Amino acid sequence: MYPYNFNNEEKLEEQVEINQRPPFGEPDTEYPFEEDFPRGLPPSYVPNLGGPTLRAVDPNSMRGCMRKFTYVSLENGSSFWFYPTFVGRRSVSGYRWSRRRNQWIYTGIDLRDVRRFSCS
Repeated sequence: MYPYNFNNEEKLEEQVEINQRPPFGEPDTEYPFEEDFPRGLPPSYVPNLGGPTLRAVDPNSMRGCMRKFTYVSLENGSSFWFYPTFVGRRSVSGYRWSRRRNQWIYTGIDLRDVRRFSCS
């Protein structure tokens, strides 16, 4: 009724064993990208984006904010704390603080949508 290949029995067992392993090594080992995750809550203040800490919105200036708490203001009027972990030519990705959920959420942002930003 069900075809069974005795020669592949060992390969099947190996595949099942591989599929049952945790994706990043054995339990209780360090998560490999842990250094990219923000440590703690964002600052409780909102920086003045019009002062001398304002940076032009281009990839090179945003790279200076890598793994730093960064306050971002978008062209659509929204603003939030952001923790960038990757800066590309046209976009930046990292963790955005959600006040509603009270947690960091991984996201990406098109640099053309960023009006201003300031990092500490």
